[in-house]
Amino acid sequence: MCHHNTFLVYQSMRDATLERWEKITHVSIGFAWTVAALFGIAGYSTFRALSQGESINDSIDCK
Repeated sequence: MCHHNTFLVYQSMRDATLERWEKITHVSIGFAWTVAALFGIAGYSTFRALSQGESINDSIDCK
C-alpha cells in the first residue's frame, strides 16, 4: 500500500536527492520497526500468562 505514495512524497520534498530520499526511507522504516517492536514486547509481557505454546500445532489434527 505504501509504495503508491512514494512518488507523491518524493515529489513533495524540497531539494529531492537520492541521499535525502534514502535517509527519509531509512529513518521512517526504522521508526516503524521500533514502534512495532515496542508494541509487540509490551503485548507479550502483558499477556504472557494467557498465551499458550504451540497453539498452532494443538489446533491441527495430525491423524
